[in-house]
Amino acid sequence: KERFIVYGDGVVEGIYDKAAEAVACAYSIRGTVTDIYGNEIYRRGETVSRNQIMAIGEESVTDTKNSLAVCLDTMLKLKGISRNTEYMLEKGDSVYDILSSNLSDVYVLNLSGCTMDMMLYYINLDIPVLAVLNDGSALLIIGFNEQNIVVMDPNSGTIYKIGMNDSRQMFEENGNKFMTYSVRYDEK
Repeated sequence: KERFIVYGDGVVEGIYDKAAEAVACAYSIRGTVTDIYGNEIYRRGETVSRNQIMAIGEESVTDTKNSLAVCLDTMLKLKGISRNTEYMLEKGDSVYDILSSNLSDVYVLNLSGCTMDMMLYYINLDIPVLAVLNDGSALLIIGFNEQNIVVMDPNSGTIYKIGMNDSRQMFEENGNKFMTYSVRYDEK
């Protein structure tokens, strides 16, 4: 069973079964989350003032691929993997299952309930964040600066900026449903 350990000022602040709870705790105390092997999952601290994952370009939905599948395909493609995620979704695989079964060198993290601000840590590391909206559509958060986040929106087939306050409100209204990953190293 996965366990996530939260540290603050060199002291263990808590041990969690759910990554989202650990990240939220670390965010609130300016702490760090690791797995039981010491792999860093999250750190609240200094980030650059702007970053964008330039390897991700504009992608569009098609007659055979919805926005969620486009986002999943884009995340996998970034790691050099090509799969038919639309088919996987249709047969009942979850987003977590699809990412976990295809990305063997990462921790797939369901960070639903965390805030958009917490997701900037992953973008800072060039890791995209999948955001699922209440209508079932999806966006990829792929960048940020002091005033905006940058999203790849398969429904419009474009990459565009959304103001920080507007994006916070939009994601909150849609339940802050985020999925991403963190690099994992095998047991030491």
